[in-house]
Amino acid sequence: MALFCSLLSTISNYLAFGRKAESHKIMSNEHSRLYRHIEIQLTLPINERIPASELLRACKDTIDRLIEVS
Repeated sequence: MALFCSLLSTISNYLAFGRKAESHKIMSNEHSRLYRHIEIQLTLPINERIPASELLRACKDTIDRLIEVS
């Protein structure tokens, strides 16, 4: 039994499940932040929104950054 547990532990460490799960969670949070930013802008009255070109540029920059990080 101990051999089986140590084998599973070694495989888990080799495949880095914990690190990948943490990275996935961080990226998920970042994408949620981007979604909330877009959602908030679209719920504002038109005269209070930032200009569409600025919003698109900011979203593109954020998406590019997220792609680089992931």
